[in-house]
Amino acid sequence: MSIFELALAQLRAQRTELRRLTNDLHDAQWDYQPYKQLNTIRTTLIHLLIVDRSAIVKMDDPMNFQWDALVSEEERQASPEKLLDLLDASLVNFENHYRHNYESKPLDTPVQLFGSERPVLAALFNMAAEYGYHNGQISFLRQASDTSWDYYTAE
Repeated sequence: MSIFELALAQLRAQRTELRRLTNDLHDAQWDYQPYKQLNTIRTTLIHLLIVDRSAIVKMDDPMNFQWDALVSEEERQASPEKLLDLLDASLVNFENHYRHNYESKPLDTPVQLFGSERPVLAALFNMAAEYGYHNGQISFLRQASDTSWDYYTAE
C-alpha cells in the first residue's frame, strides 16, 4: 500500500470510528450540550460536513470565506442517519478529488487546505487529525450523556 493510500485509509478509519461512536445513540444524545460553548453531536456532524466540503474548495481568504454556506438548511435539519450518510458521501467526494488531483504526484506537492498551502501528504494527515479530534468530542459527549456507555466495548 502506498503512503498516499495509507493516508486515505486513515481518513476512512476515522469515519468508521465516527459511525461506531454514534451507533445506537438515544434521540436526546444528538443534541446534548453540557456546556454552552461545546458543540452537540449533531452540530459536530454538521461541522465535519463543512470540513469535508471546504477541503476541496480553494479559499483566497479563509477569514472571509462563507463556511456555513457549504451546508444547506435542509441538511442542517436532516436526521442523524441522513447526516451520517452525507458525511460518508462527502468523504468519498474528498477521496475522489484527492485521487484525481494528487495520487500520481509527489507527496510534497503543494495543496490548499483551509486557506493555507501545505504538502498533499500533510493535508491528508491534517484531515485525519481533524476527524480524530472531533471523534474525541463525540466520545466525550456520548460518555457524559450516558455514563453506562463503555467506549472500549461499544460496537
